Amino acid sequence: YSPDNTQIATGGHDDGVKIWDAKTGELIKTLKHDWIVSSLAWTLDGKKLITASKGPIRIFDTATWKQTATLEGHENYVNAISSSHNNRLLASASHDRTARIWNLDTNLPV
Repeated sequence: YSPDNTQIATGGHDDGVKIWDAKTGELIKTLKHDWIVSSLAWTLDGKKLITASKGPIRIFDTATWKQTATLEGHENYVNAISSSHNNRLLASASHDRTARIWNLDTNLPV
């Protein structure tokens, strides 16, 4: 669920990420990805949706649904992501046996 509970984001095998209206169930947008989407995280202000899969972590602006950044560094599937309560940090864990912390202001590793 988005922080304001109006939208639901789902990820999966072939469809990328789908954004749904939480009240009506209507499909709002599909965000294409090349690989299975394994984890999703909204920033608490609702301004960004972050997705994880094989390849870079992607950041989307939720006002336009345009991809605004990629976080590169993991060498295999990113299994899980979680954003901090202040919207400034993102933690990621990968099948490459590493965990990383990212600065969401600069989109660089900490």
